[in-house]
Amino acid sequence: MSSPAKPVPGTIHSSSVLPMQLHLRIRKQQTQQSNGIPQVFRRSQKKDNRIILNNNETPFGFSSITTPDGSTEEASEFFNTTCKKMMDDKLFKGTDCLLFTLGPSNSGKTHAIFGSEGQGLVYQAIDEAFKYVKGKSMTTDFKHISKRLTGLRKASSSTTSPSDNPFKSPSSSPSKSTSSTSLSSSPGSSSPSGVQYAITISMFEIYNDITRDLLTTPVTESNKSIVTDQKDNKLRPFELTQTLVQDSASANELIMKGSRVRTTASTFVNGDSSRSHCFVFINIIRIFKGFLTSSRLTIADLAGLERSKLSMTSEQINLPDFYFMTLQRRNVLFVLSSH
Repeated sequence: MSSPAKPVPGTIHSSSVLPMQLHLRIRKQQTQQSNGIPQVFRRSQKKDNRIILNNNETPFGFSSITTPDGSTEEASEFFNTTCKKMMDDKLFKGTDCLLFTLGPSNSGKTHAIFGSEGQGLVYQAIDEAFKYVKGKSMTTDFKHISKRLTGLRKASSSTTSPSDNPFKSPSSSPSKSTSSTSLSSSPGSSSPSGVQYAITISMFEIYNDITRDLLTTPVTESNKSIVTDQKDNKLRPFELTQTLVQDSASANELIMKGSRVRTTASTFVNGDSSRSHCFVFINIIRIFKGFLTSSRLTIADLAGLERSKLSMTSEQINLPDFYFMTLQRRNVLFVLSSH
């Protein structure tokens, strides 16, 4: 009987399951020596999703290694590899899941998440969520579900004033929510009798310990802590809104609106760098016999991992030294997803 194979250094490993997948995305500039800067790693000749550090020959394994080429086909394949299976196996079966990017400024994190012309992971995830509920019964009773969801707003609402702030609603009906449970069958199939669905979107950023709700007009800011929502038992920023969306077009419009008001700044390595951690919640809501359950996909675009002396910014990023990457590695992006 052969002994189990040892994990390759760099992989996220568990003795029983692989709780997280680690995908490496390499911009074309890193695939060959340029401007006199030597490569710090090379692809394994065995084509087994490994790289080898040139200075000490240490191998690191990944769930996948890709290089973006700007095509729709490659963007779709990247989504299928990193996000779609997780949505099918987790989100659509009632379990929360997470995808986030990790890397220094100018490595393509924001482009991978938000992309261009709808090719980003967020937009493809939204489209996939609406494919899942297609043919199922969608609730349009905003008044009913607003009693069971914290901070709910309508997609058509463009402003949040004291009179329509969802956190100052007179409604105080007790919630009948429970922990996330799978009430659905496989994606694309008809829903169980009596089950109604809804999709809500939240988008916020954290910048210098301030949380900014990007889907309110004007953007609302808070320095209060992350709290546990008493209605769905999930963590969220204090008074974060969520918007009920009826189709992917309105949801995508919300994401584009939020992206336009993100905090950016010019850095030494990127003229328009995202200086905040940005989070998008895609919530699948299920209502069955008066009880509400939900599952959430969190997609996070984390700020650049480098010291301020490299990017020449004044913000205090306060990251441990082992996160620091040199300029030679600035084209490397890590995409991690729970699995």
